[in-house]
Amino acid sequence: MLYSAVDTSGTRGIGEMLDDLLQVVGSSPDVDANIKSLVQDTHKYYSDGLFDDNYDNISRTAPELKESLIYQYGSNVGSSVNQKSIGDALRRCLYATNSTYHAMALLPESNKAILLTKCQASMARDEKTRNKTDIGEPCELQQYLVIIELIYKPSDDIEDGHNFGIFVEVGRHYCTRCIAGQGKCRHKGERLWYQYHHWTDERFGIDRPTTIDACSWHPGGKPLECAVRSKIHAQQTVKHELSIEEQTKKIKRGVKRDSTEGDSCEYVPHMDSRKMNPSSSLQFSKERTAELFRLLREQS
Repeated sequence: MLYSAVDTSGTRGIGEMLDDLLQVVGSSPDVDANIKSLVQDTHKYYSDGLFDDNYDNISRTAPELKESLIYQYGSNVGSSVNQKSIGDALRRCLYATNSTYHAMALLPESNKAILLTKCQASMARDEKTRNKTDIGEPCELQQYLVIIELIYKPSDDIEDGHNFGIFVEVGRHYCTRCIAGQGKCRHKGERLWYQYHHWTDERFGIDRPTTIDACSWHPGGKPLECAVRSKIHAQQTVKHELSIEEQTKKIKRGVKRDSTEGDSCEYVPHMDSRKMNPSSSLQFSKERTAELFRLLREQS
């Protein structure tokens, strides 16, 4: 695992990680030239304050990222949209319960943009974050620092419907601490999907992503609840699909679950109509419950 010495946990700042990464890259003779230049450029842009991590700002200024480019980048021979590097990346983007670090630096002079973002591991936990979670909850998942260069072309209001520009190519990219960091790992695909779902009403001429409602981390979205100490009605079992097309179909079906979006499954004993009826023998009266409470007091 390259650059495994670089600590990218959620307890450290982005600047510290980039400093360590730059030092490791500079001292290692076997680093690919493209990766070395990417790290050096990213460190410089970050030091110059060119990265913006505000969701609304990124949504308002980012060039259009078409889903076809992500599929082109992530799908290998056969162009399967369901394989791990691309289908699983989309599903994990939709499953995210909160927004990890995601920043973009626009470089208009070269028609490029750099994504500096963080992706969570599948299962590995970060012991350093144990004091950041509630009692009884596991520590947070490990995080990988992901750097992706995107190349865009200028767009035209008449031909393209907007002047944001359009991403046409994925350039240099690296995923720190990932064993497949120089290849097309799932983490980079997931962060491209994350960028794809950066959308606002102010992006005139660009269609609203059909799967944006499935992103609970999206501003205004309802975060998924997965804490083991939560009440049963707060838990949400959601099955997301592996492609934009299938997920869109599922959203359009409008399936709702009583336990999370309708009737609560909390048991309220006095809501039974028979027990609310004064003439019913099942009514919760003082006479009917006196013996029960007497036995409870004796046992206590």
